[in-house]
Amino acid sequence: MIPISPNEARMEALEAIRKGNQGNDANTQAKRLLIALKVLGSITTLEARKGLDILAPAARIFDLRYRDGHCIALTWERTFTDAGVKHRIGRYTLMPQAANDDKSEAA
Repeated sequence: MIPISPNEARMEALEAIRKGNQGNDANTQAKRLLIALKVLGSITTLEARKGLDILAPAARIFDLRYRDGHCIALTWERTFTDAGVKHRIGRYTLMPQAANDDKSEAA
């Protein structure tokens, strides 16, 4: 038996999320991205494009942040694309919400 690498396991998880949430409208893409963030903790731009079929992940992150109120951090890292070219890409991480951000609290 050949062990599965962490990258292969991540791509399998992303594929399962994509297959379980099909559609290309912005809301469905944002839903896939949020599920991936919750399941994996973080996701790169390349993972979102390749694994979730979201061609503009930054736009969906914008929706999740400013439309839906999620706290998502961005860090930069350098990695190689499938073509072997080194690029700077974003890694998005879902941050825990602060206790006073609970929308169910009465004002």
